[in-house]
Amino acid sequence: MKTKIEISARHIHLSKDDFFALFNLDQMQVRNYLNSEKGAFASKHTVEIVGPKGRMHNIRVLGPFRDKSQLELAKTDAINLDINAPLELSGSGVGARVRVVGPKGEFIKNIAMIARRHWHISNTLADKLKLSTGKKIKIKIGGERSLIFENVIVRVKPEFNNYLHLDTDEGNAAQINKEAIGEIILK
Repeated sequence: MKTKIEISARHIHLSKDDFFALFNLDQMQVRNYLNSEKGAFASKHTVEIVGPKGRMHNIRVLGPFRDKSQLELAKTDAINLDINAPLELSGSGVGARVRVVGPKGEFIKNIAMIARRHWHISNTLADKLKLSTGKKIKIKIGGERSLIFENVIVRVKPEFNNYLHLDTDEGNAAQINKEAIGEIILK
């Protein structure tokens, strides 16, 4: 079994209230839709992230709105910002303190985290492979810098397509290009 791979660069998910605080707008403008999840998109909006010893500009806001805001970084980003971002599953609500600055406002919240690598699959594929949300698998990446990623968390939803999500540090370690494919190791 094979899967496509998406490298998930640093980005932020915002609640509707936090989006309004940063942009003084009620709705996000779509830049492009994401391949891995129906309805998910990169918006035209960006923010600045400020840590104790660094800042990052043009952090993309992803939509749609979430119940809670969350900033997803790679470990290298957290080091450059000098924040102790925890390794968490996306959507956990756990994060380190960071300042988020938009064109119309800013806030400070505990939302910065490093997302655990995970594999998005549909209910149909999960049933076929006898997998469920939370199961851990391995995925092999071929090439000159071949790697086997262990502890890949399975995430199942009807709107998910077959995609492995890695952060930029993981993608660079395996020298992944835009058309990379991984091999699922179930045992």
